[in-house]
Parts: sequence; C-alpha cells; structure tokens
Amino acid sequence: MSMKDIVGKLIDMNNAGSLTDDNIRPVVEYRVTDNYSKPMTQVASELKSLGMNEEAERIIRQIGLINSGSESMLTELGRQNVRKAQIIERGMVGHGRSGYVPTGNLMRSIKAHKLTDGRMQVYPEATTKKGTEYGGFVEYGTRKHPTPEPFMYQSNKEMQSVISKEVAELMKGAGF
Repeated sequence: MSMKDIVGKLIDMNNAGSLTDDNIRPVVEYRVTDNYSKPMTQVASELKSLGMNEEAERIIRQIGLINSGSESMLTELGRQNVRKAQIIERGMVGHGRSGYVPTGNLMRSIKAHKLTDGRMQVYPEATTKKGTEYGGFVEYGTRKHPTPEPFMYQSNKEMQSVISKEVAELMKGAGF
C-alpha cells in the first residue's frame, strides 16, 4: 500500500467520523511471540530419551539464548524506531501541509515504552496545555486539519529491514 493510499484511507476515516477519540495514539509495537520453546523442548526431550544428551542440552541453551536475546532486541528496535520517528516527524510534519506548526515538542515526546508483558511500544506523548495528547491528530488528521501526516506509520515502514536484520542477528547468536 502506497503512502498516497494510506493518506487517502485516513482522510476517508476522518471524514466518516471514525477518528474522533480524543486520545487516539499512533503506536508502533514490537513483541516476540514464543512459538518455539515448547516444540524445541519436546525435541530436546526426545533427543535425551535417545541418549543424545549433548544435542538436547544444546537445544535448551538455544532456547535460553533466544529468550535473553529477544529482550535486548526489542529494546534496540525501540531505540532505533524512536530515532527514526523523530527524524521523520521533523522532516514531514507541519511546514504548511496540515496547519500544524512544529515546535519540536511532538518530536521530543516520542519515546519507547517497555510494557510488563515484554512488549515494546513507541509513541509520542505530546500534550496540549489542556492535557490532550495530540500525536494522533497529527498522524491521522482532524476535521479542521484533514491532511494526515503519518510519521509513526512511516517510521514503522522504514523499520522493516532493521527488524529483519535484528531477528537474523538474534538467530545467529543462538546458533541457527
């Protein structure tokens, strides 16, 4: 889907009134889903039952390496996405297109947040003087300023190659 298509869909959603929540927050989220531990542990158990203890222990170590590496990988992805989103926000947002006049507050408010369940989220926290978060208004547009400027979407799109590289490094570090 091209940027023009995304902007068009956001404008349509805005015109239809689907983007009226005061706290719409553009979020990029990273998580590792553990679909590997159980089958790998079963393979290790089977190898152990066949007397292949060394191979079984190697698989168990690989599970540990993936688990420990996943956390640092998510932290690194969050850090890189914050920087990329800040650069994109600075270059894309405002400048006469949406009516939003950039002060740097939105850019500086983009932060990575590690959640208790292990997910990593990146989003802006900038608020108006009345306390309303406005990153979503810039990202998706409003009725008053209908042109969306999807800086978080764009940062996520540009992070795809980084994600592939980080996952490949994680798997290489685990011996795959």
